[in-house]
Amino acid sequence: MDTKEAYKKKIEAELEEAQKKVAALKSKLESSAKETYNDNKKIIDELEKKANEIKSQAKKLGNASEGAFEVLKEGAENAISAMSKAIREAASKFK
Repeated sequence: MDTKEAYKKKIEAELEEAQKKVAALKSKLESSAKETYNDNKKIIDELEKKANEIKSQAKKLGNASEGAFEVLKEGAENAISAMSKAIREAASKFK
């Protein structure tokens, strides 16, 4: 397996883990108070949007040239990092 493919699989695994956390938050959404439901729903929607963007970036990684790969790699790392931070923040609001 080449470096690009290995990195793509790493991003996909991190994304899968993040999606599991979003799913857990989504299940908490159903039991959230009426007053916070809409705000929490917006948070979940934003997390799902970020996940879709990361999935798109992961697909591009496998087919990228070396120069493009480095740029996409950095973008994917930043996106995963931002999503992880957003999940932590969301989890603190859902308690």
